[in-house]
Formats: sequence, structure tokens, C-alpha cells
Amino acid sequence: MKTNQKTDTEPNSEYNRNPEQTRKQRETCLQTFPGLVPEQISEQLWYRRLEAREVETLALFQAISEIILIIEPEATNITVIPTGLEKKSELQAQIINKTLEQFYDPQQSEQWLELIRQVFTTQETITFEYSLLVEQQTFWFSASISLRTQSQTVLWVAHDITQDQENQHWLQLLERGIAASSNGIVITDASQGDNTIIYVNPGFESITGYSREEVIGKNCRFLQGSDHHQPALTELRKAIKTGESCSVTLRNYRKDGRLFWNELTVSPVRNTWGEVTHYIGIQSDISDRKKAEEERDHFFSSSLNLLCIANLNGYFIRVNPVWEDILGYTEAELLTIPYLELVHPDDREQTFKEAENLSKGLDTLSFENRYRCKDGSYRWLIWNATFLHEHQLIYGIAYDITERKQIEESLKRQALTFENISDGIIITDLEGIIIDWNPAAETIFGYRKTEVLEKNVELLYQLEEAKSLTTKIIRSLIKNSRWSGQIKIICKDGTQRICQTNVVPLKDEKGKIIAAISVNRDITETVDIQEKLKTSQLLLSGVLNSSLDGIMAFKSVRDETGKIIDFEWLLSNPSACEIVGRSESELLGKRLLEKLPGNKEAGLFDRYIQVVETGEPQEHEFYYEHDGIKSWFVNIAIKLGDGFTVTFRNISRTKESELQLQQLNDELESRLNQLQQRNQEILLLSQMNDFLQACLTLEEAYKTFRTLIKPLFPGCSGGIFITKASRDFVEAVVTWGNLPLGETAFHPKDCWCLRRGREHWVDTDHFDLLCNHSDQTSPPKISLCLPMMAQGETLGLLYLYSDSPDQLCESKRQLARTVAEQMALAIANLQLREELQNRSIRDPLTGLFNRRYLEESLEREMSRAHRYEHNVGVIMIDIDHFKRFNDTFGHDGGDAVLKEVGKLLKSSLRGSDIACRYGGEEMTLILPEATLENTYKRAEQIRKLIKQINIEHKRQSLGTITASLGVACFPEHGMTGDAVVQRADTALYQAKKQGRDRVVGAEVE
Repeated sequence: MKTNQKTDTEPNSEYNRNPEQTRKQRETCLQTFPGLVPEQISEQLWYRRLEAREVETLALFQAISEIILIIEPEATNITVIPTGLEKKSELQAQIINKTLEQFYDPQQSEQWLELIRQVFTTQETITFEYSLLVEQQTFWFSASISLRTQSQTVLWVAHDITQDQENQHWLQLLERGIAASSNGIVITDASQGDNTIIYVNPGFESITGYSREEVIGKNCRFLQGSDHHQPALTELRKAIKTGESCSVTLRNYRKDGRLFWNELTVSPVRNTWGEVTHYIGIQSDISDRKKAEEERDHFFSSSLNLLCIANLNGYFIRVNPVWEDILGYTEAELLTIPYLELVHPDDREQTFKEAENLSKGLDTLSFENRYRCKDGSYRWLIWNATFLHEHQLIYGIAYDITERKQIEESLKRQALTFENISDGIIITDLEGIIIDWNPAAETIFGYRKTEVLEKNVELLYQLEEAKSLTTKIIRSLIKNSRWSGQIKIICKDGTQRICQTNVVPLKDEKGKIIAAISVNRDITETVDIQEKLKTSQLLLSGVLNSSLDGIMAFKSVRDETGKIIDFEWLLSNPSACEIVGRSESELLGKRLLEKLPGNKEAGLFDRYIQVVETGEPQEHEFYYEHDGIKSWFVNIAIKLGDGFTVTFRNISRTKESELQLQQLNDELESRLNQLQQRNQEILLLSQMNDFLQACLTLEEAYKTFRTLIKPLFPGCSGGIFITKASRDFVEAVVTWGNLPLGETAFHPKDCWCLRRGREHWVDTDHFDLLCNHSDQTSPPKISLCLPMMAQGETLGLLYLYSDSPDQLCESKRQLARTVAEQMALAIANLQLREELQNRSIRDPLTGLFNRRYLEESLEREMSRAHRYEHNVGVIMIDIDHFKRFNDTFGHDGGDAVLKEVGKLLKSSLRGSDIACRYGGEEMTLILPEATLENTYKRAEQIRKLIKQINIEHKRQSLGTITASLGVACFPEHGMTGDAVVQRADTALYQAKKQGRDRVVGAEVE
């Protein structure tokens, strides 16, 4: 058999089948190409058509992935049509080769050849499936064989259905699994309006009792019967509407009407475009599980004990309702609180250890601890618990044993009480035989318990009274269920005691008296005390009647709410009746506020209530002016039962004496304060005088005034004003406090004090006389102006102001006068001292320093220059042709020139520079820290300024003034002041020699 790959070579074979089409094509071609003969047109047309047809056919074959073979009879020649299958991979090419090899395989070729013969014979298309094993992988194909009648060949087309076969295989497995599943599986068609059922498995039929035929085409809601209002249905419908999966539990009904619980999971199936086409529902009959859960929940909810489930993280994950009944917390609250927080702090450590033991597999049995209730109280619980490792959960059951604990505690207390009570307790049968007694009875009667057991209780009684007393007690028990009375007891040592005895019956469950309990209290001392009390009462009555203090006793009168509304008189001794002006018969049994309503207004009634309610005694001194009584009293109220007793005394005379004594003490204290104040003022005045004596300048004195005057006038503001030399205004040099001033400088006419030459006092009655220098917008309440005068001359003003008249009383005003006098003397002395000192160092004509001051200052500046390595400049100035001024204009003219030059020098120098009149018309300047160059420049400036002076004397111009200046500097021209001045004077001589009106510097050697 020969195989090759080729295409059909008969160009006209495909077109001879339609002669009519061929004729039309020829006509069209002749119209298009009129120069061609019909045979030429036909041959060219067919070849063109064939060529185009081959191209289209090849393109079509390349686009498909099929195996296409052209097979001659008996497979003598097989042509492989190239398709897209060959280009996919080497594996696909081997599939084609494997297909060709099957025609030569002895087992397979005969079957295929028979099929090919059948096609030639029947001329019908045959379709079948076959498989190929290529590289250990099986491929399945669906083949179609059809006859090509013109070429008498067979067209073999095989399509790869391997994936379909695998899908079919898995589908068969799934169908078997679905059919074998015990769960009900339902498939519905979502494309239909009602989402009808198209498939159910046998599990569905088994669960519901409905056959497949009965449910196909229906909606699943028929399983709900009439139960259409289940909450889970809303969730299910929402999921179907939105195309989402969901899991719900529904109540469904079988065909026979029986209820079953259906755990349903619904999932959507989507197509390629994401559209929901079907829904798959998986049903599980959980009725048995639901029943078990309901039974478990019923047991969990109806249990009288506390049931819980907890995790290892320390939280409850479920509790039954009993928890809320016993502890008061809701289930939601208990699930959010770590359970150890609910445990009593003293029990937490042991509870934590029990939880650890549980996690290790050790069960908890009869473990007790206390749990906190919501109201803050605690309940006792006893626990049995176990731990399930597979769930990692703790299952516990607790019993509330609080009442049992309380009973146990009560029994313990009762036993403890029986053993430790101070009363002697004797238990006897109905015949009086002792069956038990406590330690207190041993103490009272002297017999040990072992000595009296099984003996008759009559051994404690006097013989003559024993039988009758026993009979009396038994009859009273039968009739009244108790007996009370006093019994004389004979103790073991023969002494006699008196007991207050109460006897009560002890009954069994049927109420029959089986024994008697006798409680005996030794009241021997009490009886003695009562006898003594009677005697004391007689004595007390005598004391009350003879007491000079008023004594009263009251009991509380309360309303229905228990509030005290009044007090009832129980006792009032004769002194009390006399004080209040009422007899005993008028008071006893009456109410306090009815007889003495003034107690309410005076506040006594509220104090008595406080004594009764707090139990705290109160002592109170008060003046009472009510109910016809006007006196001072002191009383002491003490709680007495549900009332109080009060003892009070009239202290009016004592109070008057105290008031007089207080007035005397106040006056004495006031005078002592005044003396202390005067002493303090004298000390301050002395201190001020000492400081003023030590002051060197007026500025120092002013600072002293501010510091030392302010303490002399506390609560006052003030100021000191000094009259200027011109006498045309007064200026404030010192102020303190919040002084309301209109201006700090004013004309003396603005002050009444300065006008009149004496003090001026203004208070609230004389505001119209307020000085103009005071603040008129906020005038002071009181003010005082005092002139400061010395040697008949007014030097200034002392001004004081206060908002309180007490701060400027007469004594303070006298002090102010003294202060003003001292300040005036101090200011006058300092002014005189400054004037004398100024005259000693100043030239009276020019106002410049004199030569003596020059020598002192030059020595001081040279010392500083040596110490700090500074320069010191010296300028010597001489007015040119000064003799001419004297000769021409007289000595007055010369003096005028010297004054103007001195004024110029003072105004043009630095604060540290020193200008002196050296002698005659010569002047000297000392320039500290000035270099030779700076000194020279400064000298040149001064020369020019002197030349610009224009002086008129007696309406006549003195002409131009010039000066010659010599300059020298330390240390260039000398190491001493005298040396530098000498060099500057030499330079001045050179300036005059060179023509005057110039500056010459000393030569450096």
C-alpha cells in the first residue's frame, strides 16, 4: 500500500456538476473580454478559478484541527490533507502517523478496510470511534467516512474526542456517586421562570418519599407544605435572587406528611458568560440530629443546675438560663466576661489550677468556689467538669450550694454560740433528766458536764421549791410553749445565785414536745444593782430637786415615716421650771414646740434632733429671746434612748461680765497696737533719718524716700514733688502705690497747699476743694497735701491718698507732717552740699571743671589706661588774640567769649570726656580711650565749631573767634599725665607760632 500527501489534480471536476452556472460565467467573461474566443476564455477562467479555490481550501484546512485523509480502494494509496493539527506539536504529528500505521496493523487494518469497502458499496457515510496509544497516552477520535464519487476515493475525517471521553467517564462516575449518595441531590433549571426541578437522585426519593416522576417539573417549595413562614426561607430566596450560594436548615414534609429537618446547601451553576443556568441543591435529613439537639437543648435549658461549655481561652461559649437566675447576668454578658473575673479573688488561684488539670485530662470533682453575682454578692458553687480533647472544650456542671453553706455556717455559729454563749443552757427531757448543757452552765453552776448528765435538774433547786417549780414549768410549756421567771440556784460549792430563766419546748417533726431547753442568765449582780439603783434613784431625785441647773428629759415624737417632728417632756426639775416660767404639771407629757416654740427659731430644736440621730452630745452657748425669756444660756444635750436629756444654766450675769472684760481687753489691745505702731513708726523715721544723713546726692535721697516712706503709710498711695529752681513748676520725683495723678508736673498754683503754704486735707465731704493736680476723672476718696519747707523756703510737696479714711487718721497725718519736715531738711542739706561741691570743682565763669579737678581726673584716667592698656588723648586749647577782645570790648566781652566756648565744649563732648579751664583763656580736654588719630580729628572738629561762634555783646558783634589747639596722647607722648599735658602744651605753642587757628600734634620721639 502506497501513501503520499497530495491534492485533487482534476481542475474541472468540481465545476462540471453545474452546467448552467458555467454558461453564465462564460457570458460574463465575454462581456468583460470581447477580444477572446470562447475556448480561450473557458480554459483561462477555469485555471484561475481553480487556483483561487485551492488557496481558499488550503486556508480552510489550516484553520481546523482534524485528521483528513483521502483513501483509494483497498487503501492502495492514502493522501494526507495538511491541516492545523500537524502544526500544533510533535505529538500531534505522531497521531497522524499512528493513524496511517493502523492501516498496516494486522488487527486493525482489516476492520477499517471493511468499512471502506462498505462505503464504496453503499455509498453512505459511516461514523465510528477509535482510539490511539501515543507515548503512553490514549487519544480518542470520532471518524466519518464518505465516498467521493467522481474520484472514486474515500474521504476520512477524524475529530479528537479525548476530552469528551474523559468528561463522559467522569460524568458516569459522578452519576454513579450521585445515585449512590444518601444525601438528596436536586438540580433545577434557572432559565425557567419557576426554577423547576429537572433532576433528583435516589437519595432524594428515599428522604422525601416522592418518586422522580412526581417531582420533575415542580418547584421545591412543595416540600414545605403550608409551613411558608420560616426565617430560613427568606435567606434562601435572597440567595437565589442574587445568584449566590447559601446553606439553610428547613422544616420539610415527606410524602406521607411526616416532618423532617432538611439541611440544604444550594449552589448556582453559571455558563461561559456568567449567567446562572441551574441550581444544585444537596439535602441532608438531620431529623435525628435535630431531635438529639432539641433533647440536649431541652435538658440544657430545663436543668436546675448550672451547665456551661468553656474554651481554654478562659471564656464561656454557652451557658444555660439557670446562670441568669442565680447570678443575674444575661447569657450575652457571661459570654463576654472571662470566667476568672467572676470568681472570688481568694478562689481564683485554685480555680486556675483546676482549669490546668482539666486541660491535662484530669476531671474536676466536687470543687468549690465562689462566683460574683451582678449585684456584687457571691454564691457558692460546687463543680464537676471534664475536658474533651477532640473539641478542646470544657464541659461543666455546677450546683448552687450557697444555702447549704449558709446552713453549715449557721450550724457552726449555733454550735459556736452554744459553746461560747454566756448564758447557761440546759437541755432536759420531760422528766427533768439533763441530757446536755454548755460550758457557760459549768461556769455558772460549778458542775462539769459529765457530773450532771442523766441527773435530774432539781439538784440545782432548793428542796422545798423543786417539785412545785418543775410542775409549774411543764404546765406552762404545754399551755404557753414557754416559761420565764427568776430561780434561786444552789451551786456545787453551796453558794446561792439568782438566774433569769427562759424555758422553751423542743419539738419533733410532728410537733410533739420531746425535750425542754432552759436558758439561764446569772442576774445575781443585776439584782444587787437594781437594789442599789432604787437607792440611787432616791438620791437622784433629791439631787434633781435641789440642783441649781435646769434639767429636762424628752423622748422623740415621730411621724409615720419615722421622722422626728417634736419632743415630749418626760422630766423637768424645779430649777428648769423656774427658768422657763412654767410649772411641772404644765410641761410633763406636753410637746416642746407647743410650749416653747422659740426653740425652733433659735435653732435648738434642730440641734436636739442631731443629738438623737447621731448620738453625739452637744454643748451650746446662746442668747434666747423667745417665749417671754430673755437670757444667756449654756446647755449640754445628751442622747437618752430615743430622746435626750438637757442640762442648762442661766449665764446672763457671767456673760455681762465677760462682755465688759472683752471691751476692756479690746481697748487695751487697741492701745497696745497703737503703741506698737508708734514704736514702729519711730524706728522707721530713725532709719530714714540715718539713710538721709548718709545720702550724697538728691537722687539717692529720692530712692530712699520711695523705700522708707511707703511702710509708714500702709494702704496709702503717695508721691513727692520737688519745686524746680525756676519756681514755675513742680515735678514728681518719687511715687508709690496706685496714685491717681492728673499730671506728674504742674504749676504751683494747681495745688492749694503750695498756694496757702500749709497742709491741705480733702475727704468725701470736701471734694470741691480737690487740687487740680489730682486725677479729676477718678478722684481719690481722701487726700493730704503737705508742703516741704526749710528755712522759710518751699522745696516741694508730700502728697498722700487712700480709699479708706482709717488709713489717714489724725495720728497718721501727724506722722506725715513729721516726715515732710525731715524730708525738707534732708533735701535742703543735700542741695546745699551739692552747691558747695560744685563750686569746689567748677569754674564759675565757664561752668567747666577747674584745674584741680583736671589734675585729679587726669591721674585717675592715667591709672585706668595703665591697667587696661587704653589710650588717653589730651587737647590744649587757647583762644587766639584774646587780649584784643579784652582791650576792644572790655573784660565783659572777654568773659562772654569764654562762656560761649565753655558752653560749646560741654555740648560737644562725650559723657566720659572731661573739659577744664586750665587758666586764663586756655582750656584742656581729656579724652579717655581715644587714639592719637581720633584725638586729632576731634581737635579739628572743635576748632571748626569755635570758628563758627557768633557772639553779640551789648548789641555789638565780637567778630570771628579762632583758637589754636595742641594734641598729645598717652602712651605715645609720655607715660604720666603731666608729661602728656606738657607735650600738648608744646604743640599748642607750635600752633600759635605757625599762625594760629590750627591744630598741631605733638611729635613722637
